[in-house]
Amino acid sequence: MKILVLGSGAREHAIILALVAEGAGHEIFAAPGNAGIAADATLVADLDQNDPAAVTAFANEQHIDLVVIGPEAPLVAGVADALRERGIPVFGPGKAAAQMEGSKAFAKRIMDAAGVPTGRAARAQTRDEVAAAIDEFGAPFVVKADGLAAGKGVVVTSDRDAALAHADAYLPTGPNSSRAAATSSRVCARTERPVGTPAASMIRFAKAFEPSSCAAALPGPKTGMPRSRSASATPATSGASGPMTTRSMCARLA
Repeated sequence: MKILVLGSGAREHAIILALVAEGAGHEIFAAPGNAGIAADATLVADLDQNDPAAVTAFANEQHIDLVVIGPEAPLVAGVADALRERGIPVFGPGKAAAQMEGSKAFAKRIMDAAGVPTGRAARAQTRDEVAAAIDEFGAPFVVKADGLAAGKGVVVTSDRDAALAHADAYLPTGPNSSRAAATSSRVCARTERPVGTPAASMIRFAKAFEPSSCAAALPGPKTGMPRSRSASATPATSGASGPMTTRSMCARLA
């Protein structure tokens, strides 16, 4: 199979090594990849992983059989949706589902609606709203930029001024668009006092978002396009007769 893996980090390298370990003779491309990945895959350094049209065009031109999306930014940018619209199998959620990672405020609303134990949070769009929220919650203060921020969008501090300064840095424009596919001029101020154990939270969260309960909210596959294939919104983790391999994963996607 010809497989395109989007991303350039250790996570993507681990995915590629797992694909190589199948011993199925896959031809693997990585965009953009890195120097370490170059030993195990063909790099496509000039392909913008966050550009749905560019990724789709490359996949069509190279007759890619499967695209695996590692980072959050391409998912939030709708790369998976563009690939599915062209019938190209892709491992990764669509733009609507990717909001769970791309927007802290959206994730909080979903957890609140599903009854998932989580720390209290307030969504703020002005400095005054941030100040009111952190004064209500008290220290330690946690202020998060709403969009993707490459791990730099959160501060945890007992210093009120530092918390407000962090909010000031993101409220005018949101996370830097060069680092994130989705920007927002919102922040979440929260208190880290979740209710219940982590295991119970994860179990309740998984049950609340089983494919049957969230399928209606996800963009469905479109058929009739060139190389007409469709992809299921249901994630596949294991096959009926053993661990899920790339080939059986594609069988679920086809």
